[in-house]
Amino acid sequence: MNEFTMGIYWYERQLTLRQYADISQAFIKQLKEIHPVFQFLEWVGDRPNNAVKLASDLDNLEGLIYTHAPSKEAIYQKPDKDRTASWDSFGVAGFDMRYSTGKAVPGGRMSVWIGAGRTGMPRFANGVTINFPSRENADFTCKEFFDYDFLKRLLLHLIAFWKPEDGRLTSYPFSEAVSTSMVVVVGWLTYVRDPRATALRNSPQLKNLIFETTPDGGTLISLGRTPIAPDNAEQVEQARRLRQVLIDKGLVKS
Repeated sequence: MNEFTMGIYWYERQLTLRQYADISQAFIKQLKEIHPVFQFLEWVGDRPNNAVKLASDLDNLEGLIYTHAPSKEAIYQKPDKDRTASWDSFGVAGFDMRYSTGKAVPGGRMSVWIGAGRTGMPRFANGVTINFPSRENADFTCKEFFDYDFLKRLLLHLIAFWKPEDGRLTSYPFSEAVSTSMVVVVGWLTYVRDPRATALRNSPQLKNLIFETTPDGGTLISLGRTPIAPDNAEQVEQARRLRQVLIDKGLVKS
């Protein structure tokens, strides 16, 4: 529960299973180029001890997605003759897959979730998340994931690739300290695609925050270079103010 979550989200973007598989494969290939830890990704499986390691060239990824990304309970358009999803299928339930580094990384596993193609669903139904251990886990060997500059570059890569509506890097304890709401709006880094967010840099309530314009014209807002902690009263208060301003301005869906 102390782990960090980097997540980006969008609301509706219909995909066929073929499109979901293609974009997932392209994304994982790029992750493997960004950091070697992603070379260890495996599909987590649908029951205990059922994980499948992704081939180094991802040759087995397409088959895993075809079999496991569609929901077994959902009805899809353009199904196969046996009524299961075909490559041309799409539906309100969309598709999702979760991957993990398993036991390959000392000090704690990392996970990647890709959920997309859902329509008529609530917030967070479509998105990509990367979870990794917090700085308190001294045994976690991938120290880059504690580095502000590396994490900002990784988040910007996710934004450029997936073109989300919003995103953030946070932890559950910090989010809980900021608000008891189940809807997480802000984090250590907060991204808002809405171009109106550029004006927030002039807000007196947010004068101590760092604002950057992203290549897509969105806004990246940082609480500072120091890693967030739920017992850091200044960070928590800054996040609360930012959260309220974003909600009041209608820049995020609460």
